[in-house]
Formats: sequence, structure tokens, C-alpha cells
Amino acid sequence: MATGTTKTLGVTFTNTGTSAETISASSPPSSPFSAVGLPANGAVVQPQQSVTVQVKYAPTTAGDNTGSLSVTSTSGTTTVQLNGTAVTGQAHLTVTPTSTDFGSVAVGKSVTKTFGISNTGNIPLTITKAAPPTAPFQVTNPLSEGQVIGPEDVIHQAVTFSPTAVGAASGVYQLTSDDGRGPQNEALTGMGTAAGGVTVPAPGAGGWKLNGSAKLSGNDLQLTQASTYQAGSGVFPVPVTTDGLKAAFTTVIGGGTGADGLTFGLLDPAKNTSSALGTDGGGLGWGAKAGVAITFDTYRNSGDPSANFVGITTSRANDVFTYAATNINAPNLRSGPHAVAVSITGKTLTVSMDGTQLLNTTIPSLPPTALLAFTGGTGGLTDIHTVRDAAITASSYAPGPSSWTLNGTAAASGTDFVLTQAVQNTKGSAVQNAPTASAGLKVSFTSTIGGGTGADGLALMLLDPSKTAPAALGVGGGGLGYAGLPGIAVTLDTYRNTGDPSANFVGVATGGNGAPFQYAATSTAVPALRTGTHTVNVSVTTAGHLLVKVDGTQVIDTAVTLPPNVLVGFAGATGALTDKHTVGGVSITH
Repeated sequence: MATGTTKTLGVTFTNTGTSAETISASSPPSSPFSAVGLPANGAVVQPQQSVTVQVKYAPTTAGDNTGSLSVTSTSGTTTVQLNGTAVTGQAHLTVTPTSTDFGSVAVGKSVTKTFGISNTGNIPLTITKAAPPTAPFQVTNPLSEGQVIGPEDVIHQAVTFSPTAVGAASGVYQLTSDDGRGPQNEALTGMGTAAGGVTVPAPGAGGWKLNGSAKLSGNDLQLTQASTYQAGSGVFPVPVTTDGLKAAFTTVIGGGTGADGLTFGLLDPAKNTSSALGTDGGGLGWGAKAGVAITFDTYRNSGDPSANFVGITTSRANDVFTYAATNINAPNLRSGPHAVAVSITGKTLTVSMDGTQLLNTTIPSLPPTALLAFTGGTGGLTDIHTVRDAAITASSYAPGPSSWTLNGTAAASGTDFVLTQAVQNTKGSAVQNAPTASAGLKVSFTSTIGGGTGADGLALMLLDPSKTAPAALGVGGGGLGYAGLPGIAVTLDTYRNTGDPSANFVGVATGGNGAPFQYAATSTAVPALRTGTHTVNVSVTTAGHLLVKVDGTQVIDTAVTLPPNVLVGFAGATGALTDKHTVGGVSITH
């Protein structure tokens, strides 16, 4: 064991005879051994009773140590030999990797990555300095000074890059321990780019549909385990435009007998859903799906160029993929993690691995919008297929009116949703067909209310998809078409029902029937909601708060509890008084 540490074992002396034994002497061991609980002279041990002595070994220098512990009683002396071997104790603070590059991130967006802080020594260490980076890098749960890290223990530290300006940014997470080796710092770099586009949440952030053998292990997406004939997929349920898509992720393949591989896929949303899962084995969890996939193949099936290659497949027939391009000069896919970068310009796909470009190919059949997917498969041979640190951006989501379900009186007018006309006792809702991740969610829209006698208002709804469906429509009148539905709502209320703070306010409702709702927060410091058009921005922070802005002014900041995924929807209602309730310019991003 290591010097500077201790180990304690119990030694038991038992009277196995039929008469009492009286202790006349006890002899403790010499350093580095010590004993606690030695029986006192004159102590009597009855038949079949025992005395247990705790022996501690606390070496201060490396080498072999011996000692003995003895107890003398009526029938003689019993001696226990003690042996121990000590090695030099050394703590060793290790940071892995020593630098993290967040890549290009649009101003106003955020990307989170993690690095490991471990003790690769053989005795505990104590963190003596832990100074997180400054903006535009943020750490919500920083390592504490005084934190003790045991041998072989690892702490995974998350850092978020949120650029506020275009250009390169750098920072450092300063870390020092009592191992005597000085600072072991993590260097942070990133590039802020012009705002625009959307950032797709990573699988570990929620919002992805996991199918087959796929599961999350921390923030890692494990598509298969090292078991035979598995197929797994993770699919993001909201289509994105493919032109301008950029994806960076790390592949980790191994732990089994060597097959079959994984893919990053672009599913045709007209022919697939978020439940898409292809065939196992050489199908890589992708086979028979409509779309285009980048394959990372580790087994030579029929038609494959080698047992280690990267390719772009456009179809699969008779158990053979059709490849638009392949490259057999890829690094060993089953050895160590590999950083992958994918970019699409028009219909041209570029694929790089570990900084080296492997493929650059135009794919005429590439769909203009796609459901993003990671898939993996095993056959008679196996591997664990893992994807981690995924960072994906696109020019836009592609929800469109066809991705919404309109209920009640709701109707599409161009890109607007007219939830009600100025008619008494009507209600309508527009709800997205697929859920999206709640973490980091940002929803913006314009609200236009008027043209009637003045009631009741509209709501942005974040509904629990495990308890309701896109056909959701709640109670009308003061219920705003939301009351009775599972989830929360940001209400724009224009009629003072019982318990309401005014006849013109914004609230965050968590339930109730609308007379009044159960509110987490309300604000009357808002413009006249029935006059003109107002821009509303709602965002969910990493700390679990809901922020509401109206015409650029923040009016609410309140803690909320949301499921990992939500159905985004809008609802409006009239009662005996009326208004036309219209929502336009809807943008849903992360």
C-alpha cells in the first residue's frame, strides 16, 4: 500500500476451550503497526467468547514491514505475525484533455463540453486552487477548492461557451492540487460567429428519440452494447435544413469482438419518423431507411471495400449498401476516440476525421430537410458503439405549418396561426407534432390581439408529451385554450377574471382553470396587449428558470419544472367578450 495512507484489519482471539481464560499480558506490535483494543491484564474470556483487536498499518517509508501481536493467557501465549509492503505514496492531478476547442458558435448560442479532472496517483489529493474561466466561458457547477479526489477517481467538469461577439475567444480553467506538481490547467478556445441559424441540442441534453438498443450513459449516446445482433438509433424529431449543416462529434468503438459500425444519418422526413431504426449487423442500424448516411464501418461485409473505412451511402438493397463515396485510409476506427466533422454546402458533403479530410462528394439525392440520426449495429461479432460531444448547427429548423396540428378554431394564414376569430365562446390551438428538448429552449413569436370586445387572451404552451398529444386543446374563455392540459404556459391575458392581477398582464401558469390559473409569476408592467403587435421572447435557462421578454424588455424571471422534452404549442380563447388572437413569426431554437 502507499506511504501516507493507513489500513486497519481486525485480529480475533477466541477461547475455544471449556473453561475461562485470564489474560496476563498483551504485547502490541511496533511501528509502523499499532493496535487498539488489546485486552487488559486480568481480563477474563469465557469459553467460546472472543476478543477482537484492531491492527493499523501506517507506513511512512517504502519497503517490507513485519511485526507481531501476542496475547498471553492461562493456557499460554498466542502470537499473530504481521506483514506489510509499502510503496511510495504519490498523488497525481491529471487533466484530460489539456485543451478544449468549442469550434464555431454563433453569437447568442451556447455549446457545452466536458473535460476530466482525475487523480492518477495512489493516494488522495486535495484541490488547492480551482479558478473557473471568465466570460464568454461559464461554469455552473465549478470544482470546489478543498475538494478531495481519491486514487483513480474522475470528476467530469462541464464548461459552456456563449460568445457575445464575433471573433476568437480563449480562456483557462486554473487547477492546482497538493501533489507538488504545480498548475495543471485546461485551455479553452472557441470562435464566435455571426448570429443566425439554430443549434441542435446534443443527445445528452434530451429531446432525441432513442430506439432499439440505444441508451444514454451520462452524456454519451451508446447505440449498442457488446452484444450480438443489436441495432440502436437516436433521432432528433424536428427536421432541419441540410444546406449549411455542420456537425462535430466523437466516435468511440470497441470493447467487443469487432463489428459492425455506426452512422451519422440524414433521414428523409417525408418517409421516416423519430422512431426510425434500421437493420442490425452490416445494416449498422441504418439499413432500409430512406436518406443519406455517413458510415463508420469496422467489418467487411459483401460489397465493402475493407474492414475499416468511412463511406457515404444513399441506399441499401440485397444486404449491400450503395456508396456514393468511400475512403479506406481512415484511422483505426476501433482504436481510441476519433473527432469527426461534417459539413454540407448545397448537396455536397465533406467529412473529416481527426483533422484530415476523407470525403468531399456531391449527393444529388440529399433531401433538402432531414431528421438527424446516429445509428449503430452489431451482428455475430460485437462492439460498444458510442457517440459523444455532439455539436450540430443548421441554417434553420424546418417545422413549417405541416409540422403543427391545428385544433378547434385555429387556422393557418400564411405563416401565421389565427387561433380565434372575434366570435363568442371559441377556442383554438396549434401544437407541434414532435417534441423538442426543454433544456436551452428559446421560443419567439409575435402576438396580435384585437378586433373584438376584449377577451380573453392567448398562451404559449410547453406541454408534457408523455401526458398529452398534438391534438391538445384545453378549456376556453378564461382558460385560454390551455386550462386542463399538462405543462406550463406563458399567458397574455386581456380580461380580469377572479383572482387575476389586472385586465392586461403576462403570467407563467403552472395549472388551474383560469379563474384564476396557478401562477409561478405575473407581471402587469407590459404594454397594452390589445394594441398593435408585440414581440415575445421566452427562454429556458440552464439553471431551470423561464425568462419572458415583451418587446425587448424582460418582465418575468421565475423557476420552473419542465420534463426533458416538451410539445410547443399556442392556444387562445374567447368567452362572452371576443377578440381575434393571432400568432406569427414563430421561431423555436436552442
